[in-house]
Amino acid sequence: MSIKAQFIDADKYHAMDGWSSTQVKTVVRHSIERALIPLDDTPALSFGRTMHDYFESPTGFNEKYAVFDDTDIIRSIRARRPDITAPAMTKDYKQEKAKFEAENSDKTIVSLQDYDTLRSMYESVTSSSFYRNRIQSTINEGADVVREGSFFAPYETEYGVIQLKARPDLMILGNGRAMIVDWKSCGDASQHAFRRDFFKYLYDKGKGNAPKRESVGEVLYNRAVINAMIDVEAIRTAMGKFGNKPLTGEQVRWGMEHLNITEQRLEELGMKGMTRPLQVTCENHESNGQALVQQWDGKKWNVVSDWIEPMRDVVRPKLEEAAVQEGQKLGYTMRDCAKEQ
Repeated sequence: MSIKAQFIDADKYHAMDGWSSTQVKTVVRHSIERALIPLDDTPALSFGRTMHDYFESPTGFNEKYAVFDDTDIIRSIRARRPDITAPAMTKDYKQEKAKFEAENSDKTIVSLQDYDTLRSMYESVTSSSFYRNRIQSTINEGADVVREGSFFAPYETEYGVIQLKARPDLMILGNGRAMIVDWKSCGDASQHAFRRDFFKYLYDKGKGNAPKRESVGEVLYNRAVINAMIDVEAIRTAMGKFGNKPLTGEQVRWGMEHLNITEQRLEELGMKGMTRPLQVTCENHESNGQALVQQWDGKKWNVVSDWIEPMRDVVRPKLEEAAVQEGQKLGYTMRDCAKEQ
């Protein structure tokens, strides 16, 4: 197979002929027809593109994007109309936003909240011990680094030759090997009991909504399952205090902030090893914040790290400082968690 590399921007890459890994997997799991349907430009996909651009070049980010800082706008609206509970829905806010968009019509608009999230994500990744010891150290030893390279290769099948294409965010080439690292927030689910129950109660009865049975246990599927589990456990916790009845938003928040999913509870749910125990409080909505790293070996993804602890001593003080400053700008009153037990 002859592989050709090109260094082009993402828009040009996506416009070029070729089958991406996402499309190939869609063909395997569903059909060619499904693979050829363009993806809807959802907020999640948009944020993903923005994240890739920021990770590729934080210093060049402002050449393509404009950050909409609405702090002063909201503060002005609240000062003039203290009865307003949703300043972003007012006519004044929308006019200011439209003016900003017109002034930056040649750029993609990013909210200040998303921009702060991108910076925190980038700092968390690049300051982690795994990044320093496994990725940065390999680069420092002289390995070649390919950032946002676009790769194209003809692939011969029984039906003819098709063009494949791929655009990894980061490839590290050294000692005759290519290392592609993918950061994920959950592990594989193939060996967990909950996965067997999905088949027993859903897919064996034709009730599952995944394109193929093999989709159960993949990373995106797992994330949805973990999120659903957290929501259900929080509601269960709230009902333990307020009773088995329809809950208010405040009561569900109480359940979230008193959530304690132990190793024993994960085992009872059939999810032991899939994610880490977590405990949420009024003061700490993040819980453990741990992450795994997966590496591609040419055939499949393999977990290549233990659960990695975040660098709270670096990141947390900055987040708290920024939160206090933002709250002061917007006139928010800091919650007293001691009074909400």
